[in-house]
Amino acid sequence: ILISGGRLVGQGWRGLMDQADPVTHARISRVLEAETARRGISFHALRYRDLGNMLWVDFHLLFPGSSTVEAAHRLATEIEVAVDAAFRRPVYVTTHLEPAGTHDADHAAAGRTPRL
Repeated sequence: ILISGGRLVGQGWRGLMDQADPVTHARISRVLEAETARRGISFHALRYRDLGNMLWVDFHLLFPGSSTVEAAHRLATEIEVAVDAAFRRPVYVTTHLEPAGTHDADHAAAGRTPRL
């Protein structure tokens, strides 16, 4: 009874605490590196969380300042689909679109240092 109880408590505790999964991180990173390189853009601030029945993935995409919102959104959607396709279970992907050239200055002017 004590061993079974200990296992249940351990599983419950791990379920409450976020843990990095190197396999998941590597898979997402590979997809993002390939997809952004192919489109001539970059990414940063990758975060993900295992929600049990699905995976939540969030990252920032950095576009040239000359990109239109329409073009950036189209590319972001294509990349979101590629991330989703890399997994067998559902993936909820959110992206934040940023201009690459003024990214740091924009955050500094707003009085906020980006957290990576």
